[in-house]
Amino acid sequence: MLLWLFFSVGILSSQNAQPLKLAELKTNYESARKRVVDPLTASYVKKLRRLVEMYTKQNKTSEVEGVVFELGSLGFAVSPSSQKTVEPLDPTELKEARAKYQEAVKKATESIDELFIKELRKLVEIYNKQNNFNEVASVVEELKKAEELVQIVKSADPQTVQEIERLFVNKTWQSPAGTTWRFSKNGKGEKQFGSDITPFLWSHADSGLVKVTGTDTIGSPVRTWFFKFEAGRKAYYGGSRESANTPLEIVR
Repeated sequence: MLLWLFFSVGILSSQNAQPLKLAELKTNYESARKRVVDPLTASYVKKLRRLVEMYTKQNKTSEVEGVVFELGSLGFAVSPSSQKTVEPLDPTELKEARAKYQEAVKKATESIDELFIKELRKLVEIYNKQNNFNEVASVVEELKKAEELVQIVKSADPQTVQEIERLFVNKTWQSPAGTTWRFSKNGKGEKQFGSDITPFLWSHADSGLVKVTGTDTIGSPVRTWFFKFEAGRKAYYGGSRESANTPLEIVR
């Protein structure tokens, strides 16, 4: 069924052997991926909402805040549980639920990702034979991103994670606008702009990025940023994976 969804519009037309455009191939891929990920996300969100209810009944404000941040990182418009500064926690139940969700997504999308890479390689061969080098360049760029994503997912062992964390943990970074981001151990940190200080949670995302979930000001809706850290004290961030290109300076 999944393969049929992905190849419902084949890479070649049967009559004239014209290659499917890259944009159409990506649309097929993204649709197939969405079809399997959406139900998993819906189930995960239900679990998170049950955790909110449980922690609320137990008056565990910091735990509620941690789950609210997790919901915000998934794109749900939620506000912090308190109008006061409350340090969000990453409780055991949330960690376990997140790990199960991430593993389920990995298993469900692995064959789709690998198939996408295979078809991109075919497309490169077709365009090379046609001497269509502009299209080759576009497909190769997409292929590199897809291969990088798969490689990172496969190689996300503890040693790799530690190497990435050495670049930013226990360090403070400043944006051109003056916002500072202090990354602490155990997925926590603080964001400061002027006298306004708000806590955030960070976690490892795909493509070697670090996902940060927090608020702009106390009581404002939860939102997500993505950070990219490189050797040589270089760092970039943005409001999405694609826009993580605003440079940061390390201040301490």
